[in-house]
Amino acid sequence: MDGTKMAAAVESTLEILDIATNARHVVYRTADHIEAPNWSRDGKYFLFNSQGLLYRIARDGGAPVLIDTGSLNRLNNDHGISPGGTLLAVSDQSQPDGKSRISVLHAGGGAPRLVTEEAPSYWRGWSPDGLQLAYVATRGGGDLNIYTVPAAGGVERRLTFAPGLDDGPDYSPDGRTIYFNSMRSGNMKLWRMRPTAARRNRSPSKTTHATGLPIPRPTEMDRLRLVRNRRRGRRSSAE
Repeated sequence: MDGTKMAAAVESTLEILDIATNARHVVYRTADHIEAPNWSRDGKYFLFNSQGLLYRIARDGGAPVLIDTGSLNRLNNDHGISPGGTLLAVSDQSQPDGKSRISVLHAGGGAPRLVTEEAPSYWRGWSPDGLQLAYVATRGGGDLNIYTVPAAGGVERRLTFAPGLDDGPDYSPDGRTIYFNSMRSGNMKLWRMRPTAARRNRSPSKTTHATGLPIPRPTEMDRLRLVRNRRRGRRSSAE
């Protein structure tokens, strides 16, 4: 043995699961680690990230195509296409302090525009009208809380204040509700609130138990996106 640590073998598979039939279709299989597949708004392709970069792959498979994200080369798995299909929100840690910030760029790639100057900030959702971004952030340390900010840039708005981790905010299809996970009750549960509920004395409503990020069901596509990663014979899945 030369003392070199061998990396665990990984196989990632991007699959489509039909909710109605439970039928599974493999779109892409690779020895690289890939994460966070997202449907395009027209359902014709997926976005996924790998090794800090973002790729596009056709719904029926084929070779992934690298998306130009300019100077952003340490993307994490928080990205999503705007409701109109023209813009892309990403979270990236390329700045010298290594903290995540949110940027917006053209959906086809191009120069990114920084939206959140403060860090860390992790994108989670677009409002249905495409005007607001929902995300989680810490300001001055402590737990993650939920914020919104205009997609065009501007002053951020903090929505949650209770002790305990808050995560995964996303809008309902009508834009009237934000769903999110929270540890505020002592266990991770699913909560909901109005996007304007930014007062300390206004409590969100508890919905149910939850262990992952809440993703409200789209109005048109009855399918889930699924990545399966195999590591040393064990399987795990991630949205």
